[in-house]
Amino acid sequence: MVYFATHIFYFFYYIYAELNGISTVDNQVNIKDSNILIVDDNPSNLAMLFNYLTRRGYKVLVADSGKTALTMANEVEPDLILLDVIMPEMDGYTVCSEIKNNDKIKDVPVIFLSAVSSSEDKIKAFKSGGVDYITKPFNYEELAARVSAQLTIKHQKAKLEQFNQDLAIVNARKDRLFSIISHDIRSPLSTILGYSEIILEDLDELSKDEIREYSYYINNVAKEINGLMSNLLDWSRIQLDRIDFAPEEIALDKVVNKVIGLFKQSAELKQISLNSSINGASQVYADSNMLNTILRNLVSNAIKFTDTDGTVSISATIKGHKTLITVRDNGIGITSHELKNLFRVENHKPKVGTNNEKGTGLGLLLCKEFVEQHGGALKVESSPGEGSSFTFDLGNKPHS
Repeated sequence: MVYFATHIFYFFYYIYAELNGISTVDNQVNIKDSNILIVDDNPSNLAMLFNYLTRRGYKVLVADSGKTALTMANEVEPDLILLDVIMPEMDGYTVCSEIKNNDKIKDVPVIFLSAVSSSEDKIKAFKSGGVDYITKPFNYEELAARVSAQLTIKHQKAKLEQFNQDLAIVNARKDRLFSIISHDIRSPLSTILGYSEIILEDLDELSKDEIREYSYYINNVAKEINGLMSNLLDWSRIQLDRIDFAPEEIALDKVVNKVIGLFKQSAELKQISLNSSINGASQVYADSNMLNTILRNLVSNAIKFTDTDGTVSISATIKGHKTLITVRDNGIGITSHELKNLFRVENHKPKVGTNNEKGTGLGLLLCKEFVEQHGGALKVESSPGEGSSFTFDLGNKPHS
C-alpha cells in the first residue's frame, strides 16, 4: 500500500509539474504570424499600416468599413483589431460594441486609432470595449509596442485559461482516484476483515460449510481488490509512460479462454452464459499483458451489467490487416448521457451492477488507453435494455 500511494502521488506531482511548465517555463510568447485586422475608410492609412505591420512579420487583413470589418472578424477571428473611429455608416464605437456582443470574437482586443483626442472620445472608446487608444498622427514604434503588448496579453491569457482547464481536469482525476482508494478499496477490505474476524472468533463453533462459505467471500473480495489495484497501477504507469509495451504474435483463443476461465465462476453465480466463438486460427499482434487486461475488464463489466440468465459472448472478425474483437452482452445497456462520460474520469459516475456489484469505471479508461497504445480504437454501441457491445481493433501481423 505504501508503494501504491507513493506511485499515485508521484503521478500527480509529475502532471502538475508538466502543467506548470506550460505557464512558467515557456514564458516567451511568439506573437509573430498573429492576424491583425485594420479597419479604416482611408485607403492611404490602410496602405501605410498594412506595409508597416507586414514588414514586422504580422499577417494583416484590411477592411474599409465597419460592416465589412464585422463580417471579416467573424470569419477570420483575428488576434487583434486596429479600429478607426470616424467612418461612414457605422463608427468605430458601434463596431467595437458589436464585436464585444459577439461570443465568437468578444475576446479579440481592439485598439482605437483616431484623430479625435478629447477625453470624452477616449472614455467612449473604452466603454465600448477598447483596450487602448492611439491618437493620429502616431509614432510607428509606439504603435508597434502597443500592438505587441496587447498580443502578448491575449496569448498569455489564452495559455492561462488552458492551464486552468488542464489543472481542473488533473484535480478532478486526483479526487476521483483518491475516492477510489479511500472508498472502493476500504469497503471490500472491511468485508475481508469482517469475515476473517468471524472465523477467528467463532472457529470452534463454525461448521466446515460455514468456514468454506466465509472463505469463499474473502477470496472473491480479495480478487476484486487485486483487480482494482492492478488497474490503478497500470493506469498511473501508462500516464507516466512507464509501462512496458512488448507486442508479439499471440494466439487469440488462448488469451480469451484464460479470461473466460477467470470469470467462469462469477458468470455461473448469475447463471450467465459466457462463451467465445474464437478458434485457434486467430492470431493478433499485441502486448499479451495489455490484451489480457482489456479483455478482463470488458468481460467483467459485461457480467456485472447483465441480468440472471443473460449472455456474454466474445467474437473476432478479420478485416484486412486488423482483427476486430467484440465483447457483447444482452444486459441493461448504457444511456446516451452515460456514453458521453464513459471515458472521462472527471465526469464519470460508476453505477452498480445488476446484482449490486460495485465498480470504479477505471477499467474502461484503462482499456481505452491500452487499445490506443496498440494504435487502435475502442468503440461502444449500446441502448438501454438491449445490452452493450464493446469492439476494439488489433493488428494481426507485425507492422512492416
